[in-house]
Amino acid sequence: ATAEAISPLFPTKITGPVWLVRRERGQLPKLVVQLRNPIAVTFEGLNKVGSRGLIATTFPLLPDLALTKFTLRFRGGRYSALENTTNLCRRGLRMPLQFNGHNGKVARARPRIAIRGCRTANRRRRR
Repeated sequence: ATAEAISPLFPTKITGPVWLVRRERGQLPKLVVQLRNPIAVTFEGLNKVGSRGLIATTFPLLPDLALTKFTLRFRGGRYSALENTTNLCRRGLRMPLQFNGHNGKVARARPRIAIRGCRTANRRRRR
């Protein structure tokens, strides 16, 4: 996978690879994000099976870096580390997020997830 971040502190995107790294037996692999250009920042996401049998990823320690956008892109499909088990184009998807600030404040959001390859961009077609 790859990661891309946009920060008001840098004139260009911050980019780098993302790895699935094996953990102890019985645990899901962790996600290691290595932003490398124009600065070097590494952080980890811990995966677990959450409510309703869905995989949830938590990033417990994020760098103190102002970001306006963060994108993870996974290569999916048959024989990849991740594979969809349902039709992602059937309806719009959202990702529940929670950010806990160093000051104790909590921010929650449910942004839409863009899915490449859906003909009608997750909308019903008109006839």
